[in-house]
Amino acid sequence: MERLRRRTAELAREPLDVFCDELLIGFGADNDDDIAILAVRPTPPPE
Repeated sequence: MERLRRRTAELAREPLDVFCDELLIGFGADNDDDIAILAVRPTPPPE
């Protein structure tokens, strides 16, 4: 979990597609299990 926390912090400002792709590449490359990622970036309410 600490490794995941560090990596997500590093990628926090990337577009969501890049964020998800990089996590899958970094954590899924050597994994036989299925991986699902749900990423949500809140936006400010309209003025």
